[in-house]
Amino acid sequence: MEVDGAGPGAASGGCYNYVVTAHKPTAVTHAVVASFTGPTDINLITACCTRLEIRTLGAQGLAAVLDVPIYGNISALRAFRPRDLQTDLLFILTEKCAFCVLQYDPAKGQLVTRANGDAADRIGRPADNGQLGLVEPGCRLIGLHLYDGMLKVIPMDPRTGALSEAFNLRLEELSVLDLAWLHRQQPAAGGAAGAGPSGSAAAATPAGGGGGGPLLAVLHQDPKGARHVKTYEVQLDAKELAEGPWHQLHVDAGAGCLIPLPAPLGGVVVVGENTVSYLGGPGGQGPVSAPLRQTIVTAWCPVDADGSRFLLGDRLGRLALLVVAQDGAGRVSGLRVEQLGVTSSPSCLAYLDAGLTFVGSRSGDCQLVRVSATPVNQPAPMEDDGGEAAAAAAAASEPPSYLELVESHPNLGPILDFVVMDLERQGQGQLVTCSGIDGDGSLRVVRNGIGINRQAAVELPGIKGVWSLRARYGDEYDTYLLLTFVGETRLLALNSEEVRHGGCTAYNTMYG
Repeated sequence: MEVDGAGPGAASGGCYNYVVTAHKPTAVTHAVVASFTGPTDINLITACCTRLEIRTLGAQGLAAVLDVPIYGNISALRAFRPRDLQTDLLFILTEKCAFCVLQYDPAKGQLVTRANGDAADRIGRPADNGQLGLVEPGCRLIGLHLYDGMLKVIPMDPRTGALSEAFNLRLEELSVLDLAWLHRQQPAAGGAAGAGPSGSAAAATPAGGGGGGPLLAVLHQDPKGARHVKTYEVQLDAKELAEGPWHQLHVDAGAGCLIPLPAPLGGVVVVGENTVSYLGGPGGQGPVSAPLRQTIVTAWCPVDADGSRFLLGDRLGRLALLVVAQDGAGRVSGLRVEQLGVTSSPSCLAYLDAGLTFVGSRSGDCQLVRVSATPVNQPAPMEDDGGEAAAAAAAASEPPSYLELVESHPNLGPILDFVVMDLERQGQGQLVTCSGIDGDGSLRVVRNGIGINRQAAVELPGIKGVWSLRARYGDEYDTYLLLTFVGETRLLALNSEEVRHGGCTAYNTMYG
C-alpha cells in the first residue's frame, strides 16, 4: 500500500492518490519440493513474483501453511540441506541482487532469516539471459550469474550452512544460457578418466577436476550462434576457476537447459529443440542422444532420486517423461522420451509424490495433476463388440493422455487488456480481463467482495435455530453446530473424511 505525492491541483484541493493491491500475484515463476516445515513433511514452495507460498502435502491434498510477502521480484529459489540440519533451507534471490537464506521455526510457525546480503556490483553488465542462482550439491558454495562474464561465489559451511564473504570469478563465456553444478564421479579404471566426449576437445585435468573442487557446467553461445558446453572446477582456496574434465562443442542449436545427473552417473543432460543428449559420462563415455519432438522446453524436474526419470514441459503445455536407461556397468545406455499429455504452459514443474506433479505457469492456471500408468482419456473396451469399436474410435480420434487433473489454481496473469464495466447493471464496476497467452487465453471477471469457500453441505429442512459450540471452554475454535427443529434438536460436527464429500456427521439426537 502506497500513498503517492500530491498530484496536479493537490496543493489547492488537498487531493491524493491511494494505491493498493486489489489482487495478489498468481503467476508462479518458481517451485521447489522440500522438507521445509519438518523432517518428514513434503512441502511445495512456490514463488509468485513478490510472494512466497508454502504448502504441505497431506491426505487431503495440498494445505496452505504460509503466504509471505518478499520485498522484491524473486528471480531464483533453491532448497538445500547442510549435513547437520534435519530440515531444508531456502535460498532466495531477487532481481535487485538481494539474497537471503530462510529457515522455518515450527515453534512460532514463522520464517527465520539465517543470512542475507546484497550481491550487486558497482560495475558489470546485467546478464542478457536473466539471473541464475544455484546451490552446489555438497552445500559448499552458492553460485550466482548476475553479470555477463562474471560468476559470483558465496562460500558456505557444508555442515551448518553459514555463509562467508562472496567473491567474483571471471568467466570466458559472455552469453551464458544455463548453469549446472555436476555431481562427482568415481575415477574409472584403465586411465580413461581424462578422455572427453567424442567430438570434443578433452581437457588436461583428470576426471572429477583433480582437486576435488565443485564442478560447474556452462551452456553458452558464441558470437556466431553456435552453442557449446564447458566445465570448470571452482578452487575455493585459491579463488580461481580451473579447466574442467571435459567440454563439448556444437550441441543442439536450440539447447536451452542443463539437467545434472546425480552420482554415481554424474554428467549432464542437454535439452535442445530437436534432441536430448547425455554428456560427461564416467570413464570418458561418449555422448548419448535421443530425438525430441521439435519444441522449446521451458521447465523440468526430477522424478526419481537416482536420476532415472525426469519430467519435461514445453511452451505448448505438452508434458513428457525423459527416461535415462542404464546398463549393468553404471553407464547411460540410452535416452527415451514419452509423451504424457497436455497441461498449462509451464514455467516450473515440481514432482511431489505418488504421481502428483505441480505445474506452475505464468501464462495460464496452475495445476496439480496426477500421472497415471494407463491412459485416462480412453475407456477400457467392453465385452460386447460395440464397446471395442467405441474404444478403438476414441483411441484413433485423440492421442492417449496419462494426466489426471486433481486441482486447478486460477491465474490472472498476464493481463493483455482489460475493461471496467457494469455487467449486472447494479452500479458496481467489474473488471473484465483478457488473461493468458495462446492456448491458455481466457476472459476473467474480477469483482470486489467477500469470497466464501464451502466446506460441507447437508440437506436439513425445517431448521428453527442454529448455535455454535466449543468442545471445551478453553478451545480457540468452535467444534459443533446445535440445530433446533420443531420436534427435535441435533448436534452436528465436521468430520475430516466427510468434508471431502461435502457432508456432516450427526453426533447426537435429542427429542424434546
